[in-house]
Amino acid sequence: MSKTLLIAAAAMIATTANAQSMTYPETRKVEQVDTYHGTKVADPYRWLEDDNSAETKEWVKAQNAITNRYLEALPQRLPTRKLYTDLYNFEKFGIPFSEGGKYFYTRNDGLQQQSVLYMVKNLKDTPQIAIDPNTLSKDGTVALTGTAVSRDGKYLAYGVASGGSDWQEWKVRDLTTGKDLADIIKWVKFSSAAWTADGKGFFYSRYDAPKEGAALTGANYNQKLYYHRLGTTQDKDLLVHQDVLDKERGFSASVSDDGKLLVIYVWKGSARKNGLLWLPLKGNAYTGGTPQALTLTFDAEYSPAGSNGNTLWIRTDAGTPRGSVVAVDLTKPDRKNWKTIVAEQKEALTSASVVGGQVFAQYLKDAASLVRVHTVAGKPVREVALPGVGTASGFGGRYDRAETFFSYTSLTTPAAIYRMDVKTGNVTLFKK
Repeated sequence: MSKTLLIAAAAMIATTANAQSMTYPETRKVEQVDTYHGTKVADPYRWLEDDNSAETKEWVKAQNAITNRYLEALPQRLPTRKLYTDLYNFEKFGIPFSEGGKYFYTRNDGLQQQSVLYMVKNLKDTPQIAIDPNTLSKDGTVALTGTAVSRDGKYLAYGVASGGSDWQEWKVRDLTTGKDLADIIKWVKFSSAAWTADGKGFFYSRYDAPKEGAALTGANYNQKLYYHRLGTTQDKDLLVHQDVLDKERGFSASVSDDGKLLVIYVWKGSARKNGLLWLPLKGNAYTGGTPQALTLTFDAEYSPAGSNGNTLWIRTDAGTPRGSVVAVDLTKPDRKNWKTIVAEQKEALTSASVVGGQVFAQYLKDAASLVRVHTVAGKPVREVALPGVGTASGFGGRYDRAETFFSYTSLTTPAAIYRMDVKTGNVTLFKK
């Protein structure tokens, strides 16, 4: 018998013996019976649902103790841990984006719990830390949930969550000094931040403050979209939109590339069907107004892909199950005036973006990525030459940007980040 088989056999024997000798802590039962639609259902362990009670905490402690004794006795545990640690310990990068003449991207040195957001003037310069989420708490229980850089590159709005909660608290950091401003936004959930182009504030969505003691147990309804102006307290934030007729609807805001338009993605639950609202922004600022409905039929997915002036490009599966890209002239936004730019193909359209005056359409073909580039009028330009048969993601940017970045990986290739010249289609390696 080989040495490997001997080790495996010994481990199996030890595991079996260990399992046979275990005595689990006794779990108390209670007389609890509920009646549902005329049927009685026993629930003898109802008391365990109170995760804050002293008895539940002691029960969990006892269960963990016996589990850890079992795991610590496994001879293959430490070698397996070392193997996976060594395999995962390599430098990792996120896809860069640019704001205010700076590039931003994430980097993980290999084993950091959370990736660090860096900023740099030129891609070859030594980067500076914009925010290191690993320093947000000593015990590592505070997670960075989202970031948004102002158009001038001066400020970073960032969200944090504590203890694995969905609740987020958003703050603002001055990227010149590295210090946080006094601005604090609370009771945010399922939302990012979208800056107005003047850099004076941002849109975000939140719920009303829950009742005392119900923050982690109460249901969340009636999400509202607000605008926060820098230097003001949250109670001064301006209500942009709410839906008084449907308490389950939520809102995600984005500001157009030229800063003249607010687009509101209206969602409900996890269904891939949504609505869209829009509101002109005068002088690249928010001055109030009532958002107008572009579509609220909830019959399909309508995902904004980009904008310029009065034109909004949308990826949709309305009437095209595999997806298409349409252009909407907001001076005549009725559905009958929407124009198909990229027609439905035999491959599934997974995402689309408008960068540098061109439409990047990402497809799934034979379980691999295929990326086609079109003009905004719909004329085919090229297919992106990917390094092989694998998965590509990214291709973000603005209408007036001359470059875009994307990530590529395959079953045999670790992720690498590439820069693409939008005009020529030339692709160069950024990081791997």
